[in-house]
Amino acid sequence: MFATQNPVALLTLIIMNIKTRIATECDNLICGILRVAGYSPTLYNTTSQTNQKTMTTYQANVLSPDVEYNGWTNYETWNVGLWLGGDEGLYDLARRALDYDHLIEMLQCIGSEVTGDGVRWDDPKVNAVEIDEMLEDL
Repeated sequence: MFATQNPVALLTLIIMNIKTRIATECDNLICGILRVAGYSPTLYNTTSQTNQKTMTTYQANVLSPDVEYNGWTNYETWNVGLWLGGDEGLYDLARRALDYDHLIEMLQCIGSEVTGDGVRWDDPKVNAVEIDEMLEDL
């Protein structure tokens, strides 16, 4: 079965599987610690936004140049990026996330629903594709 597959594709699948397992174990560890502290966190849910929905949102925002804010798609995306890059605790958490959907789940796990300025992490105006690009650079 594997002999006919592209070796690069096979290695990519293996690496992604390892990354997912590591992230899940980290989530389990963090959530276990939070349970001991009296919180009732939820673990990362593997059902997330589809790429098509994210891409549609991204394309809609790209086509609306009047909503750009400080080089970002809009204020909400800029604000989320600002907090993820400017707060040490959030930065460390963001570096461990697989993508923005995973980061939202991790933030919910620790009870964080909004940025320091009150923008919801899961605000539909936040350009997940742009935040994913930022997360790749962390």
